[in-house]
Amino acid sequence: MDFIWKEALMKNKSGFTLIELLVVIAIIAILAAILFPVFAKVREKARQTTCLSNEKQMGLAFTQYTQDNDETFPINGGLAPGQNPPTLGQGWAGQVYPYVKSTGAFNCPDDATGTHVSGAVTGWPVSYAANLSLIRSDGIGQG
Repeated sequence: MDFIWKEALMKNKSGFTLIELLVVIAIIAILAAILFPVFAKVREKARQTTCLSNEKQMGLAFTQYTQDNDETFPINGGLAPGQNPPTLGQGWAGQVYPYVKSTGAFNCPDDATGTHVSGAVTGWPVSYAANLSLIRSDGIGQG
């Protein structure tokens, strides 16, 4: 008698039905549709934070540069008279690079334009620009 019950239970025990699988797939799709925008916002916030950190590093680099160079800002390209080492025409980014020591800090992750301010001049992408009222263009101190 036990054998008949076991055989009957075995016949009734089968895999998931198609409807059950479709319901599970639909629930997963709904959850994914809800969560993907949340993940995109988190990723964008992380990019903004990286950009802000890079700008802080640029600000600190400019401050250190001016303290080391008699309170004068970098020049906008060309060679500064008597500057050691010469910048070889790399502009302000090349002059503050020794204070940053990372080419990645010059590139904002949100810069999706593919064009960079002075990437062709420095050899690495530069997403940020320096205020021309601040940096010199003639190699002479402002003060």
